[in-house]
Amino acid sequence: IKAGAKGYILKNTGVEEINRAISTILKGGNYYSNEVAMQLMGTLHDDIVTGKLLKTNATNSDLSKREKQVLTLIAREYTNNEIAEEIKLSRRTVDSHRYNILNKIGAKNTAGLIKFAISKGFI
Repeated sequence: IKAGAKGYILKNTGVEEINRAISTILKGGNYYSNEVAMQLMGTLHDDIVTGKLLKTNATNSDLSKREKQVLTLIAREYTNNEIAEEIKLSRRTVDSHRYNILNKIGAKNTAGLIKFAISKGFI
């Protein structure tokens, strides 16, 4: 994930799940098989408990109203295309908001966005 992976599936994954993963990623989303997602959530839980969440001085007020809206939808697993449809923006504008959020909070990827969202009560 730190290297920019948009998904991860196990080698014993069936054809149906492979197709679902490819489709999700092509639509701008992320896809992790259940086993991988559970491992990630376990790591995230451990980070919350030990206080190793994203180290940032950013606060909710550092984000614009629209950026907060986009971050909330990202945390709800919306793809950029789905976010654009939901809040009536172009995909490019959503990409810009995502980029601005990453910069404001000092995150490198979607996992960092989710850590921030959890630590600041967006989800």
